[in-house]
Amino acid sequence: MKTLIQLFLCSTILLSMFGCSKPKIDDEAIDRIIPAVQKFAEVDSFDYELGFEAPLTNGKLYGSCILDELQLSLFLDLASNGMKAEKFAEVYIVDQTAYMNALGQKQKQKLEWGNMPSFSFDPETVGFDKEMFKENLKAASIEDETLHFELKDEIVKEASAKGNINFKELGIEEVNQMSIDVEVSNDFFKSLTLTFEGLNNGEKVSVSAYLKLDSINEKKALEFPKDLDTWPLANSDNSGD
Repeated sequence: MKTLIQLFLCSTILLSMFGCSKPKIDDEAIDRIIPAVQKFAEVDSFDYELGFEAPLTNGKLYGSCILDELQLSLFLDLASNGMKAEKFAEVYIVDQTAYMNALGQKQKQKLEWGNMPSFSFDPETVGFDKEMFKENLKAASIEDETLHFELKDEIVKEASAKGNINFKELGIEEVNQMSIDVEVSNDFFKSLTLTFEGLNNGEKVSVSAYLKLDSINEKKALEFPKDLDTWPLANSDNSGD
């Protein structure tokens, strides 16, 4: 899970640097990113899947979410060296209470967050600069509803050298290319895939991280386990605290 978060934090940093001016750059692909970013302000419910795939390991987080009076379901699947663990952990949030089940150990905890903050996803908020975006790209194209971007080699090598991601832990000794594919539907992000390519013991390997959204703005309520009320409070055995 830490590796997955690192991958997407790195991608966020790189996206803020994006750009290029070669003939392979299709401005329409870049222009389609802006309304997709703005549309995030209109999202209030969705199904999601967030995962990564590497030579030796893969994992995914998936579930559903309603932002208004937050409701959330989250499941974690892991696989490594041929071993698989489906629903290794599960989390539910409803009525300002988080319910967690890891390896059969269930507990719940009240969340004290007050009013949920609101977010505005517009170009000014995320600092989107089209020209800077282009300056760091070596390719940008669009096919049907899929946008494809490739970072310049020197940008990829710089990110790798700075250690934003420990690629060796993922099975890549030397990273030489990063690409991003974004699928849009009605100007909403449908999926985003980051692909890192490189060498390991002289052989070509790749690592990918992805985010998929579905059923956008279609959910009114989520289904939860019927026994949530019976899950014990976290640290309930230390009620004297």
